[in-house]
Amino acid sequence: FPKMFGKQLNETLAKLHFGLTLPLLVIVFGGQLLAGYSGQQRRLYDPYEYDYIKPLLALNRITSHAAFTLGAVQLIFVWNFFFTLWKGPRAVANPWQVGTLDWTDDRQSIPQVLRGPHALSHPDTHAQRGRDWIGQAEK
Repeated sequence: FPKMFGKQLNETLAKLHFGLTLPLLVIVFGGQLLAGYSGQQRRLYDPYEYDYIKPLLALNRITSHAAFTLGAVQLIFVWNFFFTLWKGPRAVANPWQVGTLDWTDDRQSIPQVLRGPHALSHPDTHAQRGRDWIGQAEK
């Protein structure tokens, strides 16, 4: 998002979105997996006309409620996305402080690669640069 639009998403809303999406996703698809393992077919008009599927009614209701809630939680992301586009804070040039080439600022020339992408935690780096990483194109 910062690279494409130059804005930084609201981190609190992003964490809330992730924290709600992950367990709901597990409940929806895990519940459907359990229902399938229990013998429920996927394409039945009324699965509860069969007696052996009737005990799965509670599981299917939980799965359905979780699916609708999961859909509603996606509105958090939509709000965060559009609000950030209109009124969000500008992102810094390298918001996550990474040394890979995709965050280099020079777009006029091809950068010269001087080291691998994961040259981290060298003892002298922090003393020299005040950070724990060196960019791939830095000398």
